[in-house]
Amino acid sequence: MVLIKRLTSVLLLFICCFVMGACENTTLVDEENTEQEFVDVISSNLPIIYVDTTDMDITSHEVYQPCSIKITNAEASHLLSDVSAGIRLRGHSTSQFDKKPYRIRFDEGIQPLGLGSGPSRSWVLLAEYMDLSMLRNYVAYMIADDLLRLSFVPDFALVEVVVNDVHQGVYLLTEQIEINDQRLMIDEAGVDNALFTDTGYLLETEADAGRRNEEGREGIDWITVPGYTNTEVEMTWQNIFNYDLLPDVAFYAIKSDAKSVAQVLFMQNYLVDAYDAIYIDQSYEAVNAYFDVTSAVDMYLMQIITNDMDSNFSSNYLYKDKQGKIVFGPPWDHDLCFGNHYLNTSPESLHIFHLLYELSTLSWFREMVLARYEEMTNETNDLYQKMKDAVNDLTMLYQTEFSRNHDLWIGTRRNDGWHGIYIHAGSQLQAAQSLVSWLDLRKAFVESYFDAWS
Repeated sequence: MVLIKRLTSVLLLFICCFVMGACENTTLVDEENTEQEFVDVISSNLPIIYVDTTDMDITSHEVYQPCSIKITNAEASHLLSDVSAGIRLRGHSTSQFDKKPYRIRFDEGIQPLGLGSGPSRSWVLLAEYMDLSMLRNYVAYMIADDLLRLSFVPDFALVEVVVNDVHQGVYLLTEQIEINDQRLMIDEAGVDNALFTDTGYLLETEADAGRRNEEGREGIDWITVPGYTNTEVEMTWQNIFNYDLLPDVAFYAIKSDAKSVAQVLFMQNYLVDAYDAIYIDQSYEAVNAYFDVTSAVDMYLMQIITNDMDSNFSSNYLYKDKQGKIVFGPPWDHDLCFGNHYLNTSPESLHIFHLLYELSTLSWFREMVLARYEEMTNETNDLYQKMKDAVNDLTMLYQTEFSRNHDLWIGTRRNDGWHGIYIHAGSQLQAAQSLVSWLDLRKAFVESYFDAWS
């Protein structure tokens, strides 16, 4: 249903733009309720986000550059004119490329293009430089919407971006992973009391030593799980595959405000007990005391379908609400999934977060996984078919925009440095067709893998 609504909206915008001659003229209303005529610098079938920094460069990952934001070429209720905001770079490897990913922070909460469940200040523009299909994050979030019954899933939309009158190509506009009432609703009451531990926690796996140290200090900004984390090896993306499916990578950056000595020690001890429940006790009762098992089942299925190379490395979130259990999620960062990493393009491999993999060795968990998989892949509700339909339909609708983006960023053809990580293709269309073919092969592998459980 989510996909049908999303594609219906996409099709209406496409028809509107076609009839109006590519939506080149737009009447905008600014924050003072004054109308102004605006002429788009490009013709597009996608909404266009204009960023104006008065020609100041966007160079910092920490400091927001003041800017104004326009949104054109969208439904009338979604148009924006000169809304005040700040913009900065975001991402680790992705920010090394010529096409930059951005984080936008509006002065006041808004819902650009109607995304999200309510107004928020922070939004992300993903450049999708390493994914030549430009649709991996899109379809990953799309199936997460269907699969994940408990976790917050970022809303998203394809857009074109213009910065200081320079066209930047196609981006994915999406919500920032953060704790607030419109997104990840975690009760952080009492967090300012350094001795109060029964509050909310948000953790992100970060096995890379350099990135982890950028988060801050051990025991305050990131923690290990004593007895499980391998602290003898400096892990990077170059050797992380030696630790596929293993708990050696159990380094967690603390992404919430609970960082006092007492709070950090509480969460670390909770993790030790939770790991023991999975690796030592292994009973449903023991695991269920520390984890929301429903969320584990759903996230396991998402990861075995997407086969994300980062699943046991970074960008893997867990959260624990006040008086609650650990929940797996939210999902984030899927541009290297679906066979898009040079170290392993195979649809017959496993890249799964170690806790979820260990759970999948237990008979009671397997039964829950198989039942949920049947719900999500039957004749009337097939996630694989939904993903393939989305890739094919969006590629057809926006081929002009995707081709223009491919021609704009010729650096994607390079093989040096970070350019050697992702899988290359001659065009977005070719990359999309390869993605669809990979999904067919993945479905066959997953079903064969599950058959072996019987």
